[in-house]
Amino acid sequence: MAELEGSGLSADEFAARTGLDPKRLYRWRRRLREAERSLFVEVTAKPTSAPVRAGVFVVELGNGRTVRVPVGFDAAELRRLVEALEDPPAC
Repeated sequence: MAELEGSGLSADEFAARTGLDPKRLYRWRRRLREAERSLFVEVTAKPTSAPVRAGVFVVELGNGRTVRVPVGFDAAELRRLVEALEDPPAC
């Protein structure tokens, strides 16, 4: 996909030059974009003066909100919560 993006060609032109199926290129480009949106979340560690309780993760979101998560949390539920907090619905 990096080669396609760097070529400056459309997916159809690139497919014709490389002998690839254009539908496959479109499918992989869509899958990669979906994966980038759902899999990668920036995580940084920084010192804090707030007391930290044992067995609790403290997650600071990009918008400044903080979520405290107990050890053994349900990852799918946390993902839904973070998505809701990061992108609140428009009023």
